[in-house]
This record gives sequence, C-alpha cells and structure tokens, in this order.
Amino acid sequence: MEFRPVNHYVKRLFSQSAIYGIGDIGSKILTLFLIPIHTYYLTPPEYSIFTLFILFYSFGLTFYLLGINSGFIRYFLDEGYDNRDVFSTAFLFISMFNVFLSILIIAFSKELSEIFFGNIEYSDIFYYGAVILLLESLSSLALLIYRARNNPVGFVTAIIVRISVILISNLIFLSILKLGLYGAVLGNLTGSVSLLLILSFEVKKLLHLKFSLRLFKKMFRYGIPTVPAVLSLTMLIMIDQYLLKIFGFFDKVGIYAVGYKMGMALSIIITGFRFAWFPFIFQVSKQKEAQKIFSTVFDYFNFFLIFFYLLISIYIPLFFKYIFSPVYYESINLIPIVALGYIFYGYYENFMVGIYIKDRTHYIAVVITAAAFLNIVLNLILIPLYDIYGAAWATAVSYLLLALLGYFFSQKFYSIKYDFRKILKVISGGTLIMVVNFILKDVHISVKLSFPFLYFFVLYLLRFFKADDINLIRSLFKKDAN
Repeated sequence: MEFRPVNHYVKRLFSQSAIYGIGDIGSKILTLFLIPIHTYYLTPPEYSIFTLFILFYSFGLTFYLLGINSGFIRYFLDEGYDNRDVFSTAFLFISMFNVFLSILIIAFSKELSEIFFGNIEYSDIFYYGAVILLLESLSSLALLIYRARNNPVGFVTAIIVRISVILISNLIFLSILKLGLYGAVLGNLTGSVSLLLILSFEVKKLLHLKFSLRLFKKMFRYGIPTVPAVLSLTMLIMIDQYLLKIFGFFDKVGIYAVGYKMGMALSIIITGFRFAWFPFIFQVSKQKEAQKIFSTVFDYFNFFLIFFYLLISIYIPLFFKYIFSPVYYESINLIPIVALGYIFYGYYENFMVGIYIKDRTHYIAVVITAAAFLNIVLNLILIPLYDIYGAAWATAVSYLLLALLGYFFSQKFYSIKYDFRKILKVISGGTLIMVVNFILKDVHISVKLSFPFLYFFVLYLLRFFKADDINLIRSLFKKDAN
C-alpha cells in the first residue's frame, strides 16, 4: 500500500468536506434567509405556532419513512437485486402507507392542534401538514437515487431548487398576499410540490407496479432499528421548544427558535465535514498511521470549529438588530449558548471513529437516547427557572454528554491518542476572545470585527502552530498536484 504523509490525508479530507458540503451549506444559507422574512411578517405567537408545526413535521417524517429509506439505499446498492424492484417496492409501500397516515392526521387535526398549539384555532394547518409529509416522504426516497448513483450535482440541484422555491413563495405569500402564518405553511407546501416534480423524472425511470413482499421485509428489518435513534436525535434537537410551550412560555417559543437557528448556523461547518468524514474513516483506517491521522484531523477540525464559533457568536449579534424586528432582540443572548452545543455535537461526530470502524453502530442509539433523556430532564428543571435560557443551556449540556459518551465508547473499541494539550490551547484561545468580547461589549463595531481574528494571534502566542501546521493550512487553499 502506498505510503502518504499524515498531512496528505488531512488536506484531502478538508478539501472533500468543502466539495461535498456545498449543496447542504447552500440550502442551509437559503434557509437562514427565511428567518428574517418570517420574523418580519409573523408576530412572536404566530412564529411560535409555525415553529411547533415544524416540530410536528420533523417527528412525523420519521414515522412516514419508518427507516425504509435506509433499507432502500442498502439494497439498491446490492448487485443481487434489481434496482427497479427495490425502488418500486419501497415507493409503493411509502405511497400507500402514508396516504393512510395523512388521512389519520386530517381526521385528528383538532386533537393534534390541542397537543401542539394548546387550541384548535389553527387545526386546519394540519391539513397542509398531511400533504407536505406525504410529498416529502416520497421525495426523500427519490432523492436517494442521486446519492446511490453518485450524482451529487443532481442531488444538490434538487435541494437548492426546493429551498429557492420556498424562499420565493414565502416572499409572495407573506409580503404581497399578506397571508400571515398560512403563507409560511403554504411556502413549505409549494417547495414540497416543486421537489417532487423535479424528481418525478427519476421516479418515472425506475417505477413499475411490482411489489416484492420478500424484498420489503428485508428493507423493513434493516431500516426499522434506525427509527429510535432518529426519534431520539429529533427529540434532542427540538423537544425544548415543545416543553417551553408546556411550561407556559408559548410566546417565547418563536423568540427561542430564532436564537436557536442562528446558533445552529455552526452546523453548516459540521455538515460539510461529515459529508467527507464517513468514507474517509474507512479509507484511512487501513493506513499504518491511522490513529495519528485521526488525531491530527481532530486538531484542525477543533481549530476551525472554534474559529467559526467566534464568527457566529460575535458577528451575528452585531448585525442582528439591522435584520430582525425588535420583538426578537432577546434571541441574541441565546446564540453563543446554542452554538456552544454545536461545538460539542461536532466533537461527537469526530469521536465516533471507533464505533464505525469496529461496526458497533448499535451504540449510536444508546448514546443519542442518553443525551435526549438528559435533555428532557434538564429542560424540566431549568425551563421553569430560566425559561428560554434554561432550554438553551439544557441543550448545550446534553450535547456535551453526547460528545463524552461518543468518546468513551469509541475509545473502548479503537484507541486514539488525542493531543489534549493542543485541544486545551484552542479552547483557551476561543474562551479568551469571548471573555474580551463580553468585557468590551460596548466597543465600536469596527474593533469588534477584529476579535475573531485575534484568535489566530492568541494561538500563536500559546505556540499552537508548528511549521507543519502553517504549511498544511496554506496547502488547504492550493490545488493538490496529486
């Protein structure tokens, strides 16, 4: 096997992260543009309802898919099965089963409205929700065709078009037609319709009216174990919004959601990294210096993650008041807390090397469920005391547990010697900049703009950088001759 220096693999990973993540990054950025539109045209109570509607959608989609999407990709890539049979079986099941689920949602729309909104005034929103879930579940399956056939351009194009349609539709429904809350929901419905129309060309090529019960059982058995993990992850991310409503802070759900989504911007970086990380793990695990490579990757990942944390925590509050309505200004205080939680989530993604390499993926559900349980407990304790701030800190601490458990179990199966001195230097440098930012909170904006970049100087003083580090960082922005 050809020997390559450690820096070669680190450079390749971060280069691929930028390439693979560009579609998801683009869609998330477009989604961020929706937030000021919604908060300008929707009151905090209306935005709270819309946020809880998205919570319903997120949980609902898991039940609509039932893990069949995982089973589909598994057998679609298996040469022992005909692609048309695999797709048709999965598509026909999801179509028939989800029509039934949508009818149930419409029939029990008032009961769902009581559960999620505390009243039946907006129960008809669930009619739209039933249609959106049906369309999105079918689209989710069809999108996997692009990934299975290694067609990232098609995948990215479909996603970007969907988000663009949602963005344009929201502008029309909210600013021109003045439809309020229903305009935001209709914007999502329009995006779902547009996505399925785009994907209908791929569906037409593969769909035939043949349902294989034997194949369905295989896909179902393969995919259904992933459902608890997906539900736990959704709960970890979103249950705090529902608990705020339960504890009587309904009007603050929208305010909390704005701060959460702004802090969640750090997930854009993590997503770009994750696109390349999973295949990278298995490629590098065969190398002689695999553990050293993984450790070095974490050093640079941590370095860049903290830098982007500083950009988000310092820059977004500076421009927040120029973009959002004054009723949402309280959201500013939540951004650094939520973003801190996503630092820990980034660590979790990086620490899971051993679990993947040693095929102990059943521990993923254990780790996520434990973090979700802690999140619920902390929310129950902290929300009555500190309302939206309690919810934000509960989420951050839960993600910390996620990272610690991921590290513990992964190290148990595949030991990696991380350089904790370098890790501590990065965390110390980032903490110092945030302390300076807090102390000098009233300093002129031109000075504050320089704070994130002082991070590099602080790390230089802490002797974080070595000659190899500097050369590698430079090489990330150059084309690889190999």
